[in-house]
Amino acid sequence: MAPTNREIAAILLHISQILDIQGENLFKVRAYIRAYETLEGLGYELYLLEDKSKIPKLVGIGEGIGKKISELLLTGSLKYYEELRQSEYAPLTEFLKIRGMGPKHAKLVYDELGISTVEALKKAAEEGKLRQLPGLGEKAEQNILRGIEQAVKYKERLPLAFVYPRAQDILEELKRINK
Repeated sequence: MAPTNREIAAILLHISQILDIQGENLFKVRAYIRAYETLEGLGYELYLLEDKSKIPKLVGIGEGIGKKISELLLTGSLKYYEELRQSEYAPLTEFLKIRGMGPKHAKLVYDELGISTVEALKKAAEEGKLRQLPGLGEKAEQNILRGIEQAVKYKERLPLAFVYPRAQDILEELKRINK
């Protein structure tokens, strides 16, 4: 079955995060974020389009990303994404869920300390190793520890931006059935 807009959007967001951590051109990173936002707000499912060539003509989606979306819709996978997921920086996207950790800090922690898991990040913060890195101090280290606590505590919660559209879809379907 062809992926939904939300599934494609999630892949585009993950691509943007990996590229950002890798230090890719900011315009490229933003192009993937714009495409993600476009798909999140689209009022119809792309897999329903008979003519997949119209995808790049959507506002916010360029030709290159449009071709990648078409590949996803036609094959169910994306070679470019699979290659990025093999990158040494791909696991670091988990750090972006932690308050106080952005792409630059994620890369710095990995490059300087070899840390690629949240557990190892927590241990390094508890041992005071993060404050020794350029741009990070004791306060940032404490913020990261609190961010890890929050991320673990709320891991099972889904963001409102994800849940609300689904709830609206269910509500509309219930209204349609009750008529």
